[in-house]
Amino acid sequence: MQAVYRLRKNKQFAFVYKKGASVASKNIVLVYARASGRTPKFGFSVSKKIGKSVQRNRAKRLMRENVRLLAPQIRRGCFLVFSARPGILDAGYTGIRRDILYLLKKAGLLSGGDASAAEKVNTENTAIKQQTSRGAKHTQAKPAGIAAEKVNTENTAIKPQTSRGAKHIQAKPAGIAAAEIRPEKQALT
Repeated sequence: MQAVYRLRKNKQFAFVYKKGASVASKNIVLVYARASGRTPKFGFSVSKKIGKSVQRNRAKRLMRENVRLLAPQIRRGCFLVFSARPGILDAGYTGIRRDILYLLKKAGLLSGGDASAAEKVNTENTAIKQQTSRGAKHTQAKPAGIAAEKVNTENTAIKPQTSRGAKHIQAKPAGIAAAEIRPEKQALT
């Protein structure tokens, strides 16, 4: 989330808690207050009741990402603080998205009351995230027209990287047979 959209100072959080109104869902409480300013500002609060630091940070990241996607649709001139409740991690990304949309609709903070546009943006972003799953990022494309066996036989002449690092790896010239490189290992087998 961009720095323009963040509540940072304790004074700002105190203002929201003192002057603001609140709405709640099963997993999140939204406290909001009207304030002067052009852009809405967001703060996220996760208590130690949620869990250890890893769980608290995950809850903040999930809330922050959902709010980041909705920031353009949120009404200008307000401060919002999202506080997590203990069941938030069980809800997952889509449950948190559903709760945040519910809270923003209930508080009337979506600009123009166009909640369907906000839901559409979120469903499109979820579809994109599902397409770029972790497994898809780590797959390597093979060159077109080369069989897998040919690729593997060419790579056998190069010693794989060891745990010591790249500086201890010696590349073998292509065309030298494995028997010529390590005669002592073949004698043992």
